[in-house]
Amino acid sequence: MNPFCAEHPLASQTSYFDRKAHPRLSWVCAVVVTAAFLAPMVFFVDLGLDAEWAAEVGSETSPFALSLADAVIEIAGAFIVCLIPAMLLVAIYRFVRRFA
Repeated sequence: MNPFCAEHPLASQTSYFDRKAHPRLSWVCAVVVTAAFLAPMVFFVDLGLDAEWAAEVGSETSPFALSLADAVIEIAGAFIVCLIPAMLLVAIYRFVRRFA
């Protein structure tokens, strides 16, 4: 055994992403990570559509968040919107991996 190793391999805990050791928790972790990757894309597409709509209408109001609280609410909303597609993507991926 390497004396410079931080953990002994028999004492280390398995990762929550390990499907065999933690099947449900690994699915939840995969869904949260996938939603976290999808959320910025949804946020910026929504922001672009809001800016385009404001330019077409010619309104005086800005489509961009004026306060930090509004920005956090918009980002959290994008994350929540991404949870359902993330659940579907992870379920389809695991189904395909199981039978492929």
